[in-house]
Amino acid sequence: MYPMFNNDGQPIMDNAAMAFMSPGMQYPWFPPYAGMTMPPGTPQQQQYQMPQIYQQQPMIERKPLQQLDNNQMHQMQPQQPQPTFTGQCMPAGPSQNSLLSAMTDAEITPPTKKAPAKRGQKRKQVEDQQEDGQQETSSASLGALAVSANATIPQFPVNNEVFCRVAGRLCVVGAQKTYHVTVDEIVRRIKQPECMNRSHLGPLLKRGKVKGCGDDLLEMLAKRGVSGEADTRNVSRKQRPLLTFSCFMEEEAVNFAADHRELANNLSLEALARLLVLQTLQLVSPMEFPSRVEQAKAAFFATESLKAIVEQWTDGGWTSGMETILASPLKEFALYTHALGVEELRTMAVLYSKFVFCFAQELENQYARFCAHPHAGHFMQMNTFPPDLELPAIPPGHLHEPDLEEESAVSHSFETINGRLTLQNKKYNVTVGEVYRRVRAPESLNLSILGSQLRKGKSKDNCNSLRDLLKSHGINIDQGRRKGAKITAFTALTEGEALELAEDMNSEMSRTFPINSLCDDLIARANARTLPEIVNAKTMFSSAGHIAGLLSGQLFKLRLPVAERIPHTINAHAHIMQSYSLLTHGYGPDALISWVNKFQTIFDGAAASLPMSPM
Repeated sequence: MYPMFNNDGQPIMDNAAMAFMSPGMQYPWFPPYAGMTMPPGTPQQQQYQMPQIYQQQPMIERKPLQQLDNNQMHQMQPQQPQPTFTGQCMPAGPSQNSLLSAMTDAEITPPTKKAPAKRGQKRKQVEDQQEDGQQETSSASLGALAVSANATIPQFPVNNEVFCRVAGRLCVVGAQKTYHVTVDEIVRRIKQPECMNRSHLGPLLKRGKVKGCGDDLLEMLAKRGVSGEADTRNVSRKQRPLLTFSCFMEEEAVNFAADHRELANNLSLEALARLLVLQTLQLVSPMEFPSRVEQAKAAFFATESLKAIVEQWTDGGWTSGMETILASPLKEFALYTHALGVEELRTMAVLYSKFVFCFAQELENQYARFCAHPHAGHFMQMNTFPPDLELPAIPPGHLHEPDLEEESAVSHSFETINGRLTLQNKKYNVTVGEVYRRVRAPESLNLSILGSQLRKGKSKDNCNSLRDLLKSHGINIDQGRRKGAKITAFTALTEGEALELAEDMNSEMSRTFPINSLCDDLIARANARTLPEIVNAKTMFSSAGHIAGLLSGQLFKLRLPVAERIPHTINAHAHIMQSYSLLTHGYGPDALISWVNKFQTIFDGAAASLPMSPM
């Protein structure tokens, strides 16, 4: 094994060898266990037997895995052909030469400089252009753009015209994005279950609180046949307050989840699995070790079944399967979280399934190594048999211990800024310790991006004042410094806001996540009708729930300092979560713990709901 971390605690393992999600993942230890049979006439299970539903397709040898691709999330999601355009106002010819000749003969006009628009005129011009363009028919708009034969034109739902365009909330300098808001999304916000009123809809669409803005918004809604009054008959803001993800537009929520999937590659699942194997070897007796190996393999099939149900309910995600999601039990959860909860569910289901596979593989490797030992017949030798596990070496220095500078500066406020995910100007405290973490690896923010993250204007005076404030706390940033990580939607978040977003997602899961529907579908997919099948399914679900509980406890022990939350003692192997925690600013580990706890509840509920006798 190659070392997965360098001396600074950063991961240097080849992610291509252990990708987070890979469409062609196969598992080498399936064939020997696919044909297990129960001895005839035995009421109790002596050896684990695969359920019939997982014996339909033969397994093949494992292939090398690939790096995570945001456009291909699951292995069952087919690749869509990308549209290729031949040019604007250019007839699509039968051959490529005719297209090149037409492109060569086209007249090229140099761009003309326009006078800078006054404040507020640019947005008004864009809205007028959108309104004029939407009055034209779809056939005329398609006729102005020639599309090649292999291009695919997206099919939009009914009344999916663009209402307006809104600048992204989670953007910093150099990475500004604009998202489209459709009429259907506005209707989903106003109607049940969220029932957002006009005073909240205006700040959501970034309409200033100026005289006349509310009337303009009502006029825009009336032109598209949408009532601006919310249906608040059965909604109480004291019981259902607006949370952080209420500020997300659906496109931005999908983009946020895609960035989270990409940053999840910084989480070493192999290292987590090995830590859990060491914990298992210390808790179980030698005679129980073979059964634990079989239970871990059975748990993997339960996670694959969960992943298949999630894919069936979501149909590739919110962008391509919105209608499927709104017709599934996830409808209320998706509407309250504005697609973020659904996308996170798909990510965490794949992540947990991959972890269980790593855990089962490490357990099997340890058991095979013990069986190859000359004294393998004596199981009592197992207590003195050292496990062959290569954990990441603890970095030198004090990375695995509490940072004295951060711990002493945690009570010192560096800046108090307005939150980005708030409709009521909520403020968050940025501590000196958080600034220390932002300017160090892996982010290594420069002065420009740090000033944008702290919501300071990009001017010479603001940069000088920020530099002086940093120097007063002993933080020096070299001029011309380049950032150390890619800018994502997480870059704009403060640690306090990231923790609140994870907490709000956890509370929403407790209210609207369809646990009972998932349990029923898991039981239906197991198709357990005879007594051996019921025992197999119960073993499968209970093992998956047990592993989820062990993983949740291990993740809680590996927590690192975030915002004003400083653990009293830091685990020696907490550097495994360091990159993932720093790049997501605490949201990733907390969200992972919440989802793993939810998976434990689901699998335990499915195991408890199985009938005790054959149907």
